[in-house]
Amino acid sequence: MTNKIILDKECFDVGVSVLGGVSDKKEIKKYEDIIQKSLGVLQEDGVFAYYIYLKSLKGEEAKKIRKKSIVILGRVDIKVEDKPESITKLANRIEDLTLAKTMIEKTLIYARYHAKALEK
Repeated sequence: MTNKIILDKECFDVGVSVLGGVSDKKEIKKYEDIIQKSLGVLQEDGVFAYYIYLKSLKGEEAKKIRKKSIVILGRVDIKVEDKPESITKLANRIEDLTLAKTMIEKTLIYARYHAKALEK
C-alpha cells in the first residue's frame, strides 16, 4: 500500500508541475485541451501513439507535457529520452510499458484537474 501512495504522490507532483508558471486563462485552457486529447490517445492507443501525437503538435505546451512524461517515468526508474527510438525500447519490457502507461495516465489526470482548478 505504501508504494502505491508514494507513486500517486509522484504523479500528483509532476502533474501539477506541468502548469507551473502558467497563469493566463487562455494558455491554461490550451494546456487543458492538449492534456485531455493526449490522455484520450494514451488510453485508446497506448504509449507510442501518445508520444507521436505530442511530438506532432507544435508549441511549448506539447513539448512540456512530453518532457514531464519522461520525468514521471524517471521517478519509477524507467529511463527514456525524448526520442522515438528510446520510447520504442519500452516494447521490449512489457512490465515497464504497462507501468509507463499507468504513471503517465495518472500524471495527466492530475494535470487536467490542476488546469481546471486554475481556470476558476
